[in-house]
Amino acid sequence: MERVRTLDKTHQPGRDRYRASGVWCAAWILTLLALLPGRITAQAVLGKLLDNESGQPVATAQVVLADSSGNVVGRALSDSAGRFFIAVELGTYSLVVNRLSYKPEHVTDIEITNTSVMAIQIRLSPDAVQIPGLLVQGERRVRSLGANGFYDRKQRGFGHFIEVAELRRLQAVRPSELVRRLPGVVTRNGEVRSTRGAFRADGPENCLLQIVVDGVYRGANLDDVLTVEEIEAIEVYTGSSNVPPRWQGLAGLGYLNISGGTTPTCGVVLVWTKR
Repeated sequence: MERVRTLDKTHQPGRDRYRASGVWCAAWILTLLALLPGRITAQAVLGKLLDNESGQPVATAQVVLADSSGNVVGRALSDSAGRFFIAVELGTYSLVVNRLSYKPEHVTDIEITNTSVMAIQIRLSPDAVQIPGLLVQGERRVRSLGANGFYDRKQRGFGHFIEVAELRRLQAVRPSELVRRLPGVVTRNGEVRSTRGAFRADGPENCLLQIVVDGVYRGANLDDVLTVEEIEAIEVYTGSSNVPPRWQGLAGLGYLNISGGTTPTCGVVLVWTKR
């Protein structure tokens, strides 16, 4: 004997949310049985899963069958036509269907008697899946710095680089205070000098670094040309050999001081402002 059960979506608080609603199409049962390997000689639960909105089959849904004590007695995955099959012994069972993007469905009081095949059709309700937000972390990049080659030069690592986060941490009052902590750098009254020096007959002398703001030469005194609040990033090159090609000529040009003489220069300080 073959029994057919069609389940609808009627909800009854405190009871099974499904109820029998009529006789299911016998042709479907015959088709399903024909597709199963071999002949069914024991009791079984046959099922078909459909999307409740579109009526289309739901594939790869997990079906779990449990006995009256809650022990799992069978599992199955629905195929491309939404069909599943679980062989069981005599008894009363409950069934749970789970599928990503669908609400879980529960069927209770499935009674399997001698020589019976229970055929069940279950409609699954779509359920929006909430994906946890992703935290993307990466280096903060300023478009103007990228356009002027700052990040490319930083990656090559020939100079010293200070960006806005470090600028805030230093809490400097004057721009020269931002660079005086760098290796090989000393400051004097707003001027930035390299301790690598240029040797003279009477001993070594710290050479000046030329100041360039947003690509424009601004002399040799960093504190005279801008404030800390205006700065986005700083690059410091303490020797003419590692100065970017664009500014190498400027690095060794020398600086005309107020006494009319020339002070040796051997590097550059590139300052980029918050434009």
